[in-house]
Amino acid sequence: MTEQVLCAELKTPLPVLQEFAERTCARGLLNRTPDGRLDLTPQGRNLYAKLLVLRRKQLSSLLERWHPQHHSEVRDMLSRLARHLSVSPPHVPQDHAAQA
Repeated sequence: MTEQVLCAELKTPLPVLQEFAERTCARGLLNRTPDGRLDLTPQGRNLYAKLLVLRRKQLSSLLERWHPQHHSEVRDMLSRLARHLSVSPPHVPQDHAAQA
């Protein structure tokens, strides 16, 4: 994805995204391709997968104490979120999926 496309998706000013991209590239998590795309490095994909697993655990912990019959608005929101994620789920590499 190019910086311009990413800016439009995130509704973020280009200079802010460029600064973030530079710092992320310097840390070895992101590469710029010759055609101007930003791609995660293997280290960046590994970190992203770990963050997804951690976030899934945090959400599971929050939801285990939740009683849907008392919060219809949250139940509806979670249904919309589940539909959205089923259309374009985040990719979790196989070796990290087992940790969820």
